[in-house]
Amino acid sequence: MSDDGAPTLWVRDAKFALDATRAADWNGGSVLQSQVFNALSTFLPAGEAFFVATLKEVTDRAGGLPDGVTSREADWFARQESVHLRQHRDYNACIALRHPFLLGFLRYVDRSWVLVRALTTKQSRLALTATLEHVTSIFARLTLQGRTLHEDADCGFATLWRWHSLEELEHKSVVFDTYQGLGYPLRIRRIMMFSVLIIFATETAVLCALLMSHERRLGSKASWAELWRMLRSKTAGAAWRQYWAFFSRDFHPTDIDDSDLIAKWGADAGIRSFVRRSVAQ
Repeated sequence: MSDDGAPTLWVRDAKFALDATRAADWNGGSVLQSQVFNALSTFLPAGEAFFVATLKEVTDRAGGLPDGVTSREADWFARQESVHLRQHRDYNACIALRHPFLLGFLRYVDRSWVLVRALTTKQSRLALTATLEHVTSIFARLTLQGRTLHEDADCGFATLWRWHSLEELEHKSVVFDTYQGLGYPLRIRRIMMFSVLIIFATETAVLCALLMSHERRLGSKASWAELWRMLRSKTAGAAWRQYWAFFSRDFHPTDIDDSDLIAKWGADAGIRSFVRRSVAQ
């Protein structure tokens, strides 16, 4: 708790040791499950820069932030996301050592976010940010529940994802509360969530296929069987239920209580070992 009784908001400046020789199979030896994470990371630096800039547009407007969201929370969100951005740039550089074609894809991602900014309104950008924050919170929750990472996953890669997941759950409500507080319509965030399903999911699947092809695993029957098991798993079912919950008029990110996960992983010695400095907001 801070001196005024408000909860402490942590920004953890972390640095992870990533082994490029393990880039393709770091998640328990599974090439497929490693490349799913790798594909997701590719979109994060440019996406997180977009999120921070979008929320800053609101904080800089004449009326400032709406009731229910403080400048302290907005700054906390921006600072956590900025550290994530830096770490995932390093992560992507590590992956690119094994998959050099990824450098071209990263340029495509950067240009895509520039195009999104040029073609959307402030309201749509905030809706898109709230939508993607919900998607990342789903993935973060499943990760911290131990449903996406193998127990014998490489320490550097796995701990980076746990650290990132912890902070995503910590600030999961900031952008959503901003959007709702400004009185923006449910219809726009629903449209954005459908757009994410169609566009982002397709891009992620294509990149994952390219990464698997580079490892000569795209035609592997074992990999396709593993994918089928993943899609039919309880983890996938939980992800879909949480995805569709976003469309409810009464939805709020805190409908799912993540306090136990945050407490557990906030005190995790593995995460703390990679944190160079923690700053309380």
